[in-house]
Amino acid sequence: MILQRTIHWVKSGKWDELMALEAKFDACLKRLGWPPRKRYQAAIGGLTTNTEVIEREWEGFAAMEAALAKALADAEQQALGKESESLIEASQNEVYWVL
Repeated sequence: MILQRTIHWVKSGKWDELMALEAKFDACLKRLGWPPRKRYQAAIGGLTTNTEVIEREWEGFAAMEAALAKALADAEQQALGKESESLIEASQNEVYWVL
């Protein structure tokens, strides 16, 4: 089991737009067979409150890679990704072994 963690630094004043877009992402990725995600907004600590953390668990690297390939080939997912560029300042992706 692995944990995929994505950190987004959301542009100031863009949270409402991002939340609406992420509802579309959730529906699209569910259609593509992705596992559900958990989402968090930073409150206290080293990250600003414009930070969103997304976590998703996968059975393994092969499952994650296959799902990613499927998503990258999907026109709806590509369009949503392009739209998110105006809302997200930067992103960082991490993968962890679940112990």
